[in-house]
Amino acid sequence: MYIGPLPLFAWIGVVTLVLAVAQVLTGRHILKVNFRYHRVGGYLVVFLGIIHGLFGLGFLRLFQ
Repeated sequence: MYIGPLPLFAWIGVVTLVLAVAQVLTGRHILKVNFRYHRVGGYLVVFLGIIHGLFGLGFLRLFQ
């Protein structure tokens, strides 16, 4: 399934990368956020990483 010029798993990968960079920046206290948001962001990175991996390995197929 394509959204714009890229397939869905590529968009999920981009979002995961941005969230991972934000996690590192908040963990090193470059970005000041509440710990609750840092923790929720970590859960999102793990969840989206698993979904991205399942798409990449072909275990999760949508609309095919």
